Amino acid sequence: MVNHAGSSKVLRFMRCGIADETYCLNMSWVRSIQRMEQFHQQQGAEGGVIGWYMSSSGKIPVLGLAARLHRPYDAGQATGKIVVLNTQPQPWALLVERLESVLQVSAADVVPLPAMARNPAAPFFDGVVQSPDGMMLSLLPEGLRPQVATRAVGASMASLPEIFPPAVGTPAAAGNTGKIICFSTADGSAQASAITFGLGVSQVPRVLQSFSLLPVPGAAAFVLGLVDWQGYPLAVIDLSRRLGGAASPVMPDSRLLIARASTRQAFVSFPVRPQMRVRSLPIAHQPSIRALPLQEALLRGRFDLTNETLVIPDIDSLLAPQEKPSC
Repeated sequence: MVNHAGSSKVLRFMRCGIADETYCLNMSWVRSIQRMEQFHQQQGAEGGVIGWYMSSSGKIPVLGLAARLHRPYDAGQATGKIVVLNTQPQPWALLVERLESVLQVSAADVVPLPAMARNPAAPFFDGVVQSPDGMMLSLLPEGLRPQVATRAVGASMASLPEIFPPAVGTPAAAGNTGKIICFSTADGSAQASAITFGLGVSQVPRVLQSFSLLPVPGAAAFVLGLVDWQGYPLAVIDLSRRLGGAASPVMPDSRLLIARASTRQAFVSFPVRPQMRVRSLPIAHQPSIRALPLQEALLRGRFDLTNETLVIPDIDSLLAPQEKPSC
């Protein structure tokens, strides 16, 4: 676990589980934990409310965590624990499938989501918790609650600074090495046409042979999740889909290419097929006039080679904030 800022303040998080996923909830949000005996399920309730917890002070609306995060769940079988929250002006509660042990971490080990993984329209999380067991997303009750103006919450989350790994072992992108790395995001048989992507070797600080994805519910469709890189959460995207093309499957033998911007210390990553090539420049080419389903604003160039079209993505533009991320 990497201490990112040296803070010694200790934070306590409750670990909440749904299916095989575990999320964190800052204990400052927790008012009480209740069993299901006083829960009354309500089918077809409005605003995401699945029922009510009958407390001594009245009915408290209960939302299902799995439903709010758009994760698979059985609407007809409500089991688990009721977590009553310290929310204003009235308390409300989350139904979670299970509660795990309380986690204590340093405040420095709680970092903002990568900007690319944020969605102001679905501000479900306020950060990423780094623990000895790996990364977990920190739930934000104000962003989970339905029938409230999420725009202000989303704007607040979108304005958080982004934290990237320090420039240790990541050579600067400036300079012309005369070589590019050529790669594909799908096998040739899976592509509508032979498209190869290319980046200068100075923009590729690392290629991981294996990786484990942490999904981010509510993020844009092209965001595959997060990966722990040097103790920091790094966004993993489907490059083809982000550029406007077809979705590329993540295969068991996929590699994770980490790319950096050329104008600032910022990174993004995407799965690629293992058949990568380093090619020396210049390469015989023609300016491409093919009609490609790609967003030209996200490309630095595209060129027709002998048997393929070489597309150079603009990493700086990919990392620019989006005004309206799609779900």
